[in-house]
Amino acid sequence: MLGGPRVLEAALEALMVRNTRLDLRLLDALAAGAQAGGDSRGLLSAALLVVRRDAAPLTLRVDHSHRPLDDLLRLHAQAMASPYIDWLDHVPTLDQPYRRPAEEGK
Repeated sequence: MLGGPRVLEAALEALMVRNTRLDLRLLDALAAGAQAGGDSRGLLSAALLVVRRDAAPLTLRVDHSHRPLDDLLRLHAQAMASPYIDWLDHVPTLDQPYRRPAEEGK
């Protein structure tokens, strides 16, 4: 349940403001929605799912947290850093379903 009349408007405004990657805009939208009232029952979980044809899916989730948005931001930062981000270059995508790491020695 929404915690106020501006929750969805604030989230949409944040989503549309920046011309950056979708994952960053979605994180901004979650934060803006929370600042505008969020969920009237409180917030214990946060999740992010981004699916593109040319990249590995990004699926992050935080459950049972006292600060789920902060924890989701930390998890996102870890997912965007080495070694995880490097591994994503080898994960199959919709456009390249058979993509895999090169075999060592070849």
